[in-house]
Amino acid sequence: MGETGVAVASSPRAAASSPRAAASSASVASSPRAGGVGGRGGGHHHRRWGAAASISPSYRAVLLALWLVGFALVFLWQSTSVGRARLYTRPPLLPKRAPSAQGMGQWVAAPPVYDLREFGGVGDGRTLNTEAFVAAVASIAERGGGRLVVPAGRWLTAPFNLTSRMTLFLAAGAEILGVQDERYWPLMSPLPSYGYGREHRGPRYGSLIHGQDLKDVTITGQNGTINGQGQSWWSKFRKKVLNHTRGPLVQLMRSSNITISNITLRDSPFWTLHIYDCKDVTISDTTILAPIVGAPNTDGIDPDSCENVVIKNCYISVGDDGIAIKSGWDQYGIAYGRPSTNIIIHNVTIRSMVSAGVSIGSEMSGGVSNVLVENVHIWDSRRGVRIKTAPGRGAYVSNITYRNITLEHIRVGIVIKTDYNEHPDEGFDPKAVPIIENISYSSIHGHGVRVPVRIQGSAEIPVKNVTFHDMSVGLVDRKNHVFQCSFVQGQVVGYVFPVPCKNLDLYNERRELGGVSAVCEPLGPDRPLWFPGSSPPPWLDGSLPGDFGFDPLGLGSDPELLRWFAQAELMHSRWAMLAVAGILVPEVLEKWGFMEDYSWIDAGARDYFADPWTLFVSQMALMGWAEGRRWADYLNPGCVAVEPRLPNRKNPVPDVGYPGGLWFDWGNWGRGSPEPVMVLRTKEIKNGRLAMLAFVGFWFQAVYTGEGPIDNLLHHLADPGHCNVFSAFTSH
Repeated sequence: MGETGVAVASSPRAAASSPRAAASSASVASSPRAGGVGGRGGGHHHRRWGAAASISPSYRAVLLALWLVGFALVFLWQSTSVGRARLYTRPPLLPKRAPSAQGMGQWVAAPPVYDLREFGGVGDGRTLNTEAFVAAVASIAERGGGRLVVPAGRWLTAPFNLTSRMTLFLAAGAEILGVQDERYWPLMSPLPSYGYGREHRGPRYGSLIHGQDLKDVTITGQNGTINGQGQSWWSKFRKKVLNHTRGPLVQLMRSSNITISNITLRDSPFWTLHIYDCKDVTISDTTILAPIVGAPNTDGIDPDSCENVVIKNCYISVGDDGIAIKSGWDQYGIAYGRPSTNIIIHNVTIRSMVSAGVSIGSEMSGGVSNVLVENVHIWDSRRGVRIKTAPGRGAYVSNITYRNITLEHIRVGIVIKTDYNEHPDEGFDPKAVPIIENISYSSIHGHGVRVPVRIQGSAEIPVKNVTFHDMSVGLVDRKNHVFQCSFVQGQVVGYVFPVPCKNLDLYNERRELGGVSAVCEPLGPDRPLWFPGSSPPPWLDGSLPGDFGFDPLGLGSDPELLRWFAQAELMHSRWAMLAVAGILVPEVLEKWGFMEDYSWIDAGARDYFADPWTLFVSQMALMGWAEGRRWADYLNPGCVAVEPRLPNRKNPVPDVGYPGGLWFDWGNWGRGSPEPVMVLRTKEIKNGRLAMLAFVGFWFQAVYTGEGPIDNLLHHLADPGHCNVFSAFTSH
């Protein structure tokens, strides 16, 4: 026991690092079972401890060495394992060290947090707080970074600058107000990619919140507001009493690692959020507001010559473009040479009554590429998505993808305009024409759109490789229900409504080219109507075969329902034509002596060459096969265009519900140019409608007279005065 006690006492490190082991040793030493005085069995345990004590020193040295090696191995395993169970309690994480000027390590403290009131700020909406903001930002710059908290209140200020590694935090209920007197707004040099000025030549007003050549800047909060109070600026602009270009609400220039989130920006004098020549920018959960009329040039977000930008989960309702991607103006933008690239816009709702939801240009002379616009809802706007440029801009707009766009009450849904002739001065080069190519529109849906697509290319600026895929847009003006295109090259994949431009190649969903277009030529505005002098509903624009403007109940006002009703009528027409032929042909054969005692009304009671149930199942299988192929084509257009092919005879590429191929269009009548195809399809639907009426008449005749249609016709011709439809309603 004495040796054991010395061993424990001589290991203070083990005792200190393992209190449980020390307590256990103490309890063992004081336990009666350990050989204490008066303990039961004490002699037995005392003899065991004595045997341990009698081990020779050489053996003890070996055991100690093995114990040390084992402890070292366990320690090494503990220090190198990640995510495994720990044998010892992990020490608390320590802050990282940053090397000092002398090479000594020092702990990096958390960034300081300042309250604007510490610098004399007063949030009463009347006191000017410019000095408080400037002093707070200076303190943050002196400390190498920090957070400035703007508490609840209304904080009037003139423009001020941010600094690197700074967070501007607007608490709930906080509102920064821009002073309306333009004398407080400093003048700055024009942006280098815009020449001598945007609205006026010479200096421009700065922004309310400004920053340039910065890193790691965050503007966030608890939905606090930055209010430019732009009403006086808009009024002076309309009165033309301003001598300089108005300034944005927030402008960050030549900066990187920028985050803007959870705030509201409103009533900017000019562009609201202008990000100029910046990299790695994230704008999320931000609301941007301005009057939808009477607030000129209040763009929502303008990424300008920027790279790696994400705009997500925002709501924008302003008096100009919701989002406008730019990269400089004419020769000045070409010389500056900074493109806007790698930009993602998703989950954004936009309202722009006087302009477009998402625009590219017109200032795009540095180039714009690799832009994804997806899951965007644009409502109550003049235009949906727009690309605008002009001769003199130069550069390119390339690799632009619009996906899952919803348009609601829009004048023009998709716009590409190549004659936006506004220039900074006379020094632009008219031969510097932009390149517009690789533009994709997929899953574009909506209603209340006057013109779905207007693409205005030109001989010098053609629009190349445009793709439309899965588009269905409801319309409100029947005179403008077609795509408006000029100098456009591209393709249509799958189902697109309304009828796209004629010069776009048509592909199925498998992206197989179908040769000549099989899309119908829309009927003209002078097409015959079901009731002379009537006005057809706006959704019946003549693009559907057999469209004579008949929909008194308005069942087809929804594009998807109209598509479904057109398909349903087509299928009923086809089956009715087959049924009428099945009634007439056997009766004619009976008259010619090829059949005996035929009556279609009780055809199920006749004896055929096989069991009736077998015939019924076979007939249902054949009908189900044909209908199944049509239904599959409806759900996944083009998926059934896999018929066997003959040499030099390609399958036509039908639109939805016309499977085509060798099985259904053996004469290739559906492969012609759009105008004759429309004639053929109109004939089909008209004959189908007559067949549906004929079948109803055949049924009524069979119930009333018990005879087939040919016998009834012969009786009518023999005695038209008595054998007619009126005799069914008289007593004679």
